Amino acid sequence: MPACSSCGAALAPDAPACDLCGTPADAREPMAAPTGATCAACGHVSPPGSRFCNACGTPIAEPIAAPPVERTGERPPSDAGKKGLLVVGIGLAAVVALYLLTVVAPRPDATPEPAADAIGAAAPIPPGAPPLPDSLQVAADRFADQGTASGWYESGRYYLTAAFNSVQSDPTSSVRWARRAIEDFEKSLAIAESPAVRVALAEAATFDPSDPMRPIQELRAVLDADPGNLDATYLLAERRMMIGRVDSARVAFERVVAEAPPGSPVRQRAEAALAQIAASPTQ
Repeated sequence: MPACSSCGAALAPDAPACDLCGTPADAREPMAAPTGATCAACGHVSPPGSRFCNACGTPIAEPIAAPPVERTGERPPSDAGKKGLLVVGIGLAAVVALYLLTVVAPRPDATPEPAADAIGAAAPIPPGAPPLPDSLQVAADRFADQGTASGWYESGRYYLTAAFNSVQSDPTSSVRWARRAIEDFEKSLAIAESPAVRVALAEAATFDPSDPMRPIQELRAVLDADPGNLDATYLLAERRMMIGRVDSARVAFERVVAEAPPGSPVRQRAEAALAQIAASPTQ
């Protein structure tokens, strides 16, 4: 039986128009199998679950139950759905965990990675100072055997000279000789305090990479006790140059040149440092 395309009412096969809404018969279309309740008065098919005809209002004796409506929006999962999601989540977590184990776990034949602090680290300096050349070693031992403040100081000066002379050709031995010089200077200072010995200790400490702040500390101790010590002033200016504090270093070098006697070693070194600063392209 055909139905009206506008209101859905049942139409007689030969009706020129819809008796309910007046839609021309040429707009009729085959009526699908009824899915709702058909009105006994007008023949209109109302939606399932209707108690009255949507067209004429006649009560419908036996309404057809409405089928469940599928909603397109999100809804909370049921208990069964929650359990299903939990099982799926556990399965995915297990898969991810197995993958990470295959990637992260060390392989039996793999070469162990070096520790982070060992990458690029300098090789440790062996303990103990190598022997000095025969004549120098004999002299250093003779001073050390005195066991006096001056004897330890003179012995340390031999090792400090060896550190200076080998810094380019044999850096490892240079550090070892410098450490032996530090030991001798410390023994001298334990007997008697001396600015000259402490300045020499600061010079020796500049060779030892294990304690980069010690030269500064020793020089500060000298200048706190004797602000006019030009040797300590010069060495502290050198340290300032090393960390890029050129202006501060220049002031200190100029002070040494102004106060040191002409021709003195510390004045000559300060003059050479000032000439180097002046020749620098950035100055």
